[in-house]
Amino acid sequence: MAPRRMVAAGLAALTVAAVGFGLAVAPTRAQAAAPVVPGDTSAAYMVYDRTTRKVVEQAGEHRLFRSASLVKLLIALDYLQTKGSTSAVPAADRTLLDSMLRSSDDDAASTLWVRGGYEKIVQRMVPKLGLVDTQPPTDRRYWGYTALSAADVVTTYTYLLDKAPASFRDLIVGDLERSTRCASDGFNQAFGLPRAVTGTKAVKQGWSGYGSAPTGPACVEGQEDVPPNADSQQAAEEAPQAVADSRPATLATPALDLSSRAMHTSGLVDARRRVMVVLTLSPKAKTFDASATTITGIARTLHDNAVAAGPTTTVPVTTKPAVPTTTTKPAPSSPAIDAYAARNAARLGPASSATYTVPGGTARDYRAGTVYASDATDDARLVAAGPTLTRYRALGGPGGLLGFPTTDTTATPDGRGRFTHFTGTGGASLYLNPARNQAYAVYGAIRVRWSQLGWERSRLGYPTSDEVAVSGGRRNTFDHGSLTWNARTGAVTG
Repeated sequence: MAPRRMVAAGLAALTVAAVGFGLAVAPTRAQAAAPVVPGDTSAAYMVYDRTTRKVVEQAGEHRLFRSASLVKLLIALDYLQTKGSTSAVPAADRTLLDSMLRSSDDDAASTLWVRGGYEKIVQRMVPKLGLVDTQPPTDRRYWGYTALSAADVVTTYTYLLDKAPASFRDLIVGDLERSTRCASDGFNQAFGLPRAVTGTKAVKQGWSGYGSAPTGPACVEGQEDVPPNADSQQAAEEAPQAVADSRPATLATPALDLSSRAMHTSGLVDARRRVMVVLTLSPKAKTFDASATTITGIARTLHDNAVAAGPTTTVPVTTKPAVPTTTTKPAPSSPAIDAYAARNAARLGPASSATYTVPGGTARDYRAGTVYASDATDDARLVAAGPTLTRYRALGGPGGLLGFPTTDTTATPDGRGRFTHFTGTGGASLYLNPARNQAYAVYGAIRVRWSQLGWERSRLGYPTSDEVAVSGGRRNTFDHGSLTWNARTGAVTG
């Protein structure tokens, strides 16, 4: 068997590896209280201080969540970028933007989503803002299934304040500072940051899975500003819950949880000094009010910790700090990565982070990608920047099902795509489909069968999906067919 097919076995604990671009992380404070996250809730968060240019606190900052209404920030930015900074916004479109940003109006968002080309909005914004985790929904009709992370939401806010034209900033941040207590659908959106932090705030909230209207009395402060129209009828925030439960892989990236209830709070606080983002998932049995109490408590603790970490002086919006995407604790050293970098300096380019710890090893970020080294083998390998690294992180990095890389990201023998092999699940791989410019995971028995057929040069071609659950087993789709594993017999057919 050729060296590229060799894979080592391994085992890792669950976490997410971070991508780094040189941003400092504030030292851990022994006296800081950890946010209380109930056992029925999972949370990711990030707090960035624009004065000190440091991430004050973070956890799970690169974990993927469905965006719910947070994607409205990207919809608004894309609209303005497309129109240009010197063009006036027509009154009708200004009504759409105001209602979407202030009162989280879904009909307004659907209208602008369709006009902007559906998923093309996200595809344009990812490179424009330098987002590293964000992915468009698989089913373009549901903009709320855009995948994003706490780190990318922070990056979006810092772009707004420090890089976007002043007219874009004034419109979007101005609307967020006028956020209404009641959303246009009758939900009370004054949870999280609005309830936990005093003073002027610019906030964008999100929630998904609680139904189209509150089960109890509706919040009646405002009214729906934008009625349904021909464009808005073509798209919606989310699918009916029964559909989301039964067909998640056809609606969104397979790594995304569409069944749990999502509630997010994000924004600028303390006179725009701090950017705060909290993303949560709760079971379907948890009520909207209970979720609101949980996320408010998390936000309050994070803000108290941030205030205790430094002075309360504000920062002018004209400063241009680095985009905050490095969020991991530096590790002292990694001889394996040092040796690898010495051998491959020209290919790697400059380092963009210090060495940091990952489950079972260490990592360091470079212009070319991230080098991971396993403590068990002292083997360092490069996962290339772009779709491969993005997918690897989305699946949990070294702590996820793929484990540590056993090869560098390398060109496939047919010269069209790229592959990386990993230790996980007895042998796992990411293959970059050249026609789609997306990387997909193949592992376990399906990977064994695909290798027997000839990998990407087989009749099936390249993968077009990660492995997903189907009735009675698991399946990967490919350019020219699929392979299905039968859970009862262990056979792979296709």
